[in-house]
Amino acid sequence: MGISSKTRPLNREGFHRALAALLSPTDPSSCVIAYSGGVDSHVLLHLCVSLGLPVRAVHVHHGLQAAADDWVDHCQRVCDALDVGLQVCRIDARARRGDSPEAAAREARYLALSQALSDDEILLLGQHKNDQAETVLLQMLRGSGVAGLAAMPAQSRLHGGQPMLRPLLGFSRRQIEHYARRHRLDWVEDPSNRQTHLRRNALRQHIVPALEEYWPQAVESLHQLAARQQDAQLLLDDLAQIDLARCIGHAPERLQVLPLRGLPPRRRFNLLRYWLHARGTRPNRRCLEQIVRTVLTAAGDAAPVVKWGAHELRRFNGELYLLQQADTVALTAEYPWQPGREALRIDALGSSLHIVTGVSGALDARWLQQPLRVCFRRGGEKIAVTAAQHRQSLKKLFQQAAIPPWQRQRIPLLYHGNELLAVCGHWLSAPHCVSRGEDGWMPRLQA
Repeated sequence: MGISSKTRPLNREGFHRALAALLSPTDPSSCVIAYSGGVDSHVLLHLCVSLGLPVRAVHVHHGLQAAADDWVDHCQRVCDALDVGLQVCRIDARARRGDSPEAAAREARYLALSQALSDDEILLLGQHKNDQAETVLLQMLRGSGVAGLAAMPAQSRLHGGQPMLRPLLGFSRRQIEHYARRHRLDWVEDPSNRQTHLRRNALRQHIVPALEEYWPQAVESLHQLAARQQDAQLLLDDLAQIDLARCIGHAPERLQVLPLRGLPPRRRFNLLRYWLHARGTRPNRRCLEQIVRTVLTAAGDAAPVVKWGAHELRRFNGELYLLQQADTVALTAEYPWQPGREALRIDALGSSLHIVTGVSGALDARWLQQPLRVCFRRGGEKIAVTAAQHRQSLKKLFQQAAIPPWQRQRIPLLYHGNELLAVCGHWLSAPHCVSRGEDGWMPRLQA
């Protein structure tokens, strides 16, 4: 929770107390400022330098404004004057079809910041009390629940797990601008902030000033509302953790369907929200309702899927799977490979096929010098996994091994001509293997 500006002025001492209140004994001591070049992040950077903190700045170049390169130059001049290191991250923040441009830019920015930080650094953001009030109003007008009205927490974590703090959240825009003028700071203005067709800008320039005419403490009240909702959200998270212990699947990215369906509707929805947020994704309420309506209630042999952003949720064998959409795309490429010479890189999997030698009863060494090929399922493949059995269909073997359908179409198959030698990572063709007790080899995927 932020500190009220009624009791704390924005100066070096007041900022130090606000920052210290957010830090835990286990947090890193090195700070990274998300430095846009605007007044808020400039004041944050100046305060950290004035306190003598070990600090560096990261500027995210979105490529969305004509003046973006000029902002980089400005940030470099400021950092040089303060003797602070600056890292510039250039990203593609363009929204995909159907996505919010603001949300796409925000997601890309936080991902870039997470990747720029090391494990022994902590990120500081320059959002303040007015930003919090605007966020609460936006969430109210969207009909958001507790999680939305809780707005921006003073303490959270990035995708990579690094701590992220907003030490200016208890101070107002007026205090920040006053500090900047008093210390003669120079900052850039994003021209898009004047575009009132963007909802946040409309709130900032028209709605909030109108509210303050009748309720002078409107910003403070909205700030306090967010704090109360954050407390309520912590209680809901505590309840979700209790329910998660009963519903967690065989891996953290899975949930068991039956115990989840057994929960009362409100607790079921709360658990789904908590579990997905904990896994680094935040689908909107409509998406959560679609998951409950279509995936949870689908017949046992159905293959429902709900997609949002880069993620998707699927159901298989009584469990919900949270997946990256890129990891469920069927692969169709084919690669020539002579395994005795070098590993085979498969970029679509982010892995390489290597050979493991000295494996009892594995593939005959004569295949190492043969021109082989690697491809993926097309349907109808068969393999004899033991000498005593006839060939079995891969479909049946995959079903018996409870391998999800979206994984089956991404498993490399090793062929010599039209003869299937191996289903990499799973089965070898017995007729192409040496006897048990003799040394053979097998293909293995490695990152």
